[in-house]
Amino acid sequence: MAAELPEMITIGKGVTVTFLKDNKYETRISASGVPGDEELSLPLHWHEKHDEYVLVVEGKLQMTRGTEIRVYGPEDGEQMFERGIPHSLKSVGNCVILDRTVPDDSIKQLFIRNMMAGGSMSTDFFDIMHNCYYGDVIPSLPGGIHWLEKAFLTLFGYYIAPLLGYQRKIKTL
Repeated sequence: MAAELPEMITIGKGVTVTFLKDNKYETRISASGVPGDEELSLPLHWHEKHDEYVLVVEGKLQMTRGTEIRVYGPEDGEQMFERGIPHSLKSVGNCVILDRTVPDDSIKQLFIRNMMAGGSMSTDFFDIMHNCYYGDVIPSLPGGIHWLEKAFLTLFGYYIAPLLGYQRKIKTL
């Protein structure tokens, strides 16, 4: 099935994701920074099963790690988000980043492809929760109580979404 999937997809106006092969990084994400284009903006979330590494190759990227907010550039090197640490990303103008997870099990690519399966980034609550559940992306809620966040995601993503007919479009690569 992987041969049928495009190597690069657009996730917003001026924002693309390229799925890399034979590289330690899984994805290359580029935001143009051109007026009228969208910014790369990933809301506060955390991962239970993997650590995430982000390297800014070009431009600037605002990263939130826990309660710390800082702008990073190429000179800052690779940044690590350990499992369980809430984090978010937001481009500052033109930005190119490389992203990888450890362990690498292609879950990130499946998550992104399923979020874009309808041709644009999903905005449907149940679809998002369903994809987050299977993508090891746990949304951070006010208060930051991990067991409550996981229970919220499990209730809506694993139990209710399938009852309403939601399913992942791509299950394996």
